[in-house]
Amino acid sequence: FYCHYNSEKIPHEYSTIVGIQESVHEILMNLKEIVLRGNLYGTRNAFICAKGPRYVTAQDIILPPSMEIVDNTQHIASLTEPIDLCIGLQIERNKGYSIKTSKNFHDGSYPIDAVFMLVQNVNHSIHCYGNDNEKQEILFLEIWTNGNLTLKDALHEASRNLIDLFIPFLHEEEENLHLENNQHDKKEIALKSIFIDQSELPFRIYNCLKQSNIHTLLDLLNNSREDLLKIEHFRIEGVKQILGILEKK
Repeated sequence: FYCHYNSEKIPHEYSTIVGIQESVHEILMNLKEIVLRGNLYGTRNAFICAKGPRYVTAQDIILPPSMEIVDNTQHIASLTEPIDLCIGLQIERNKGYSIKTSKNFHDGSYPIDAVFMLVQNVNHSIHCYGNDNEKQEILFLEIWTNGNLTLKDALHEASRNLIDLFIPFLHEEEENLHLENNQHDKKEIALKSIFIDQSELPFRIYNCLKQSNIHTLLDLLNNSREDLLKIEHFRIEGVKQILGILEKK
């Protein structure tokens, strides 16, 4: 989440405020470390209102109802005198690394560069178990998050991203199979439209084929050499003649 710090007018972010131990820059860095959790759409406002002397922590942030802080004990500032500290915050949801710039620091607004790293580290190891005859392997995953995401949700999201990564390859195979099927169908249609009487076959061979209900080239190709030799009065020479004619086609 991105925090946009808005406080009383001060010259620059490295300035100090009377009654506050930390500089403005240190306060900004402390705010940057705070991790928020919840459902957030668009940019929302949050506030810090505290009166010293006291320590100001993350639990002093007044958030929208849908938001919560992962660690309420995180330090923000130390008020050393009885002063009022009021900070306005703007928070938003994002991904990756966000660099924020301000056109005018003199308006009291100080953007905070945010690192949206829900998963901080991942480690894996493979261990073998079982006897020599039946050895198996088990995968151990170690996942560290910033608390915004549970370990189960992190693994679920990573698995879904991995599936999405490989789905295009699966679709490509399906498209190729569909293309091959279409080409096969077109070839069958073409072979169905060519009758054996167009193939200049000898009358004896033609007559044998017709009596066996072989009328088109598709019918002919659906029969093996052994099938043709089973036809009455059909000889091996006839098979050779048919193969020769088909090669010319």
